[in-house]
Amino acid sequence: MTSPIRIAIVGAGVSGLAAAIELASTPSNRPLEITVFEERQTAGGRTRSFVEKVSGDTIDNGQHLMMGCYTSTLSYLEHISSAHLLRIENPLSIPYFEKNTGYAGTLKVSSSLPIPSNLFFGIMQTDLLSSFEKFAALRFGRLVMSRKFDPLFAHKTCSEAFAITKQPETLVKKLWEPIILATLNTSISEASAEVFLTTIRTIFLTERNYSAILIPTVGLSELLIDPAVALLESKGHTVKLATKVTGLTHRDGKVTVEFEDHSESFDAAIIASSPTPDWATVFGTNPMPSVRFSSIVNVYFWIDKQILEHPINGFIYTTLHWCFPKKTSYGKQLLACTVSAAGNLAELELAEISRVIERDLRSSLPHSSFTILNSLVMKEKRATVVLDPPIQDTRPPLRTNIPSIAIASDLVQNGLPMTIEGAIRNGQQAARHILSQY
Repeated sequence: MTSPIRIAIVGAGVSGLAAAIELASTPSNRPLEITVFEERQTAGGRTRSFVEKVSGDTIDNGQHLMMGCYTSTLSYLEHISSAHLLRIENPLSIPYFEKNTGYAGTLKVSSSLPIPSNLFFGIMQTDLLSSFEKFAALRFGRLVMSRKFDPLFAHKTCSEAFAITKQPETLVKKLWEPIILATLNTSISEASAEVFLTTIRTIFLTERNYSAILIPTVGLSELLIDPAVALLESKGHTVKLATKVTGLTHRDGKVTVEFEDHSESFDAAIIASSPTPDWATVFGTNPMPSVRFSSIVNVYFWIDKQILEHPINGFIYTTLHWCFPKKTSYGKQLLACTVSAAGNLAELELAEISRVIERDLRSSLPHSSFTILNSLVMKEKRATVVLDPPIQDTRPPLRTNIPSIAIASDLVQNGLPMTIEGAIRNGQQAARHILSQY
């Protein structure tokens, strides 16, 4: 009987699970024996959900925006049979609200016009921008399409790119900055212009349906995590929780996975955990860059009235960036409020954070009177790596100098922001690389 190929995956976040599902779902000449190791008590990493005690509602540990361009994510969901748990909102339509003013305008991208006409028409028709801002946005869009400034933008921040292209400050605040915060979770003064351009091209200039919003109808654990673990176990593979990997070594064609009290031998390994400089130095072609982390703050409000109709709502000139209304059995509406690149806000006490976001909500929705029935504040201080030009230039490659070891996680270089899509894509690519060795 042919012996199985034993593959270890370090990390049971979405990247590690995507790698495991890709391995388990791909026909192979030899049987595979996959073991996923996770240090935490639960799988999912930064992408998971739980039941809030007061309301009984399932709450995500943070609001994640998924879009039609998440092709790797959609493929992964098809494999684990949970794609039906997404609701597709197309065309993209986002109302914006301004502090002390209220409704500021809506940005809508047509789902019927061909690209790029759908985006350009949406910009020209929006009541969010002035005529001067619209033409500046169109000028920038043409530069993005022509790739004329790509070499110049390669090592620049978004702020520098906007200065070079003479984008009005008000346009940046209303249009470009919200996109950057939502996708890169990095301030415009630090965010890589190169990644921002890739993001714009992917969402708006590739396929019409790529700008659609994908809205989970269940918690992230039920959508992305639990079905993957169940599928792996049904196929005879193993997910070991509360199991800390302390190191990896390679000798005589075998990978030794080290734990605190023992070690195990494998044929190959995929490192899908958080960035670790020592592993990248040993197994990568370049040292792992020194990274800084950007925080995300989420505030959930259960209220007594339904005050927002759209699935995603933007806020400008406020600390609050986005608000996602959700159904609830506790009150009339649940508002998931998000602040990306939260900075100093994340250092405040939970009660003060709640007060700041509540003030922003009330001042931006002056005609909506509501009572808060319950609230929850969550802050993730290490939500994502600050994706500035130096980090973008030195993100580690997927392949290492040992063919049977690959690196996944959202930090691996793929030109994309550090999102669920990037993490899943890197996990799938790492799995394909490992399979190509056998």
